[in-house]
Amino acid sequence: MNNYQTKKMSKPTSLFRVKRNNQVKLGLPSVLPNVSLFANQVRKYKVLYSSTPEIKDGTDFHSINVPKWIAPTSDVDRQYLVETAVQRERLFANMNFRKKDMRLLYFAQMLWAMRWVNYSSKKVLVKLGGSRRYDELKAKVNQWNIDNGWDNNEEGLRQMIVEEDISKSQVAFMERWRRHASYYANIGLKIDRSDVEMKIYRLVQQLYQHNDSRRFVRDVVYMFALQTEFKYNISEHQIQKIVMANVPFDVPIDVQQEDVSYVRNLIHRGFERVRQATSSAQRLSIQKSQWRYDHEEENWKVRNSNLTKSMLRYRISKIYNALDGQNYGGSMRGLPTELPSKSYVAPKSKPKEEMTPDGLTLPKELSDELKKNIMDRADHNHKRHFVDHRTNAGGVHGVGNIHKFKPNARVHKAIRELRKRNHDSGVVPKNMHRLTTDRKVFQNRKTVAGGSVMIDCSGSMGFSSSDVQEVVELLPASWIAGYTGYSRKRDGFDGDIRIIADNGRIDTEAISELAMHGNNSVDFEALKLLAEKPEPRLWVSDQQVIGVDEEGYPCTLATDKLKEIERFVLLNNIIPINDIDMVKKVAKQLSVKK
Repeated sequence: MNNYQTKKMSKPTSLFRVKRNNQVKLGLPSVLPNVSLFANQVRKYKVLYSSTPEIKDGTDFHSINVPKWIAPTSDVDRQYLVETAVQRERLFANMNFRKKDMRLLYFAQMLWAMRWVNYSSKKVLVKLGGSRRYDELKAKVNQWNIDNGWDNNEEGLRQMIVEEDISKSQVAFMERWRRHASYYANIGLKIDRSDVEMKIYRLVQQLYQHNDSRRFVRDVVYMFALQTEFKYNISEHQIQKIVMANVPFDVPIDVQQEDVSYVRNLIHRGFERVRQATSSAQRLSIQKSQWRYDHEEENWKVRNSNLTKSMLRYRISKIYNALDGQNYGGSMRGLPTELPSKSYVAPKSKPKEEMTPDGLTLPKELSDELKKNIMDRADHNHKRHFVDHRTNAGGVHGVGNIHKFKPNARVHKAIRELRKRNHDSGVVPKNMHRLTTDRKVFQNRKTVAGGSVMIDCSGSMGFSSSDVQEVVELLPASWIAGYTGYSRKRDGFDGDIRIIADNGRIDTEAISELAMHGNNSVDFEALKLLAEKPEPRLWVSDQQVIGVDEEGYPCTLATDKLKEIERFVLLNNIIPINDIDMVKKVAKQLSVKK
């Protein structure tokens, strides 16, 4: 044994290491705890999962505050969340902030702590092998999946762990590297996609209880402040479904749609606040850099040091202001303070002397079942768009351009039904030359079914040329027309009214011409034309009538104009039918005559 080894062994006075009592007066130790932090206690530091995490008053320096409602999707995210909470305690345990909302301050500090965790984790991962080691492990996993026929990489990875072809530490390295591969790695936890809709549903349910839009947006920030990819996990359809489940049933459909748009904007404002906050945390530097010129080496060198307290306060204030909605895009400017459905007032019932005339009368040829279906659907749509419909004071009836009927085809089956026929009985003989042959000297016209149909071609009815031809064949004497509204006034008109078929003749181009526009601003003009035609008068529409303003833009009808259409329909026995399939059923039953 050499002298160096002898001196090294003779130096200790005992075989056992003396335990040094280094008490920590303030804050947490500089070394981050490892995975064992998931237990309730790590040495003398406790992890507290709180439903309302807030800034502590400085008396309890050994507790780590973690949001209870955040459910990490993996062990890596769980460790990431705890490490972030520890880092927040290390950075801000001895600092005071003058902020009104302590919860927002907590989330601002957590976002900045996530930036620190990303930075420190990156340095550790580089020492452990970095991208070279990650690529080797990834290639190993891919080759194993190919050899064993696994299409799902995650399932294949779990099977590799079971078969001990890869260790858990190697898997943990790969997951941590994917998260912290970049210096500007995304801040936040991966969100549970199945959990987003449930959280939004609860927040919307609370909104309909307290009716406070500012509180709702803040609750959205509280719920999703520490999570990333949040805006990609709630669709327009999901928002509509959630709102419809909470809006009162007696609110008209147009007011319900206003609620959907309102809630969608509120959710967007909350998500925009989180996006701006995370962007600020990623953009701001985490070290103080000083550049100095080295005259000996004739080059500039940078010296990095920790941020001062004033620099930390500046960064936390930037993140806090973004979460608080003080930046553009996240503010409540331009939005109403309450839900549209909460300010809706149902129209008062009219006096008895102003009641509309008696109800509609359906053709006696129709079956009881078909009559019931027509009445149920018509009453439902009438209640939605006439009885419970909220109107403004500006909408008037649009002026319709009634085009001349230009038929370009015939329905041969209908023409045969309409043709005059010779008969051997009658009153006045017309064909005496047939006396010596078949003796059919009398001429009469067979009674055929007819009627009048007006189609709302605003885009929702789906009436095709084949449908028209089928109705004309069933009702050869029928008159069929359609109408549509412009988006604004053209040559003094607000929409088109075109005759599609009449007495077995069809204008095949009329339907395509009507499909060029998507509104129905000339409902009253079309109904007045329908009232001039023979019964039964069928109005193929969902009864969602609209008007126009002074410039011809579509808008909601005024109350007196809406009631004018309602009274006109009743006076002229115009039967509203919801869809084309029911029109065909009506035509088939009307065509069967004794």
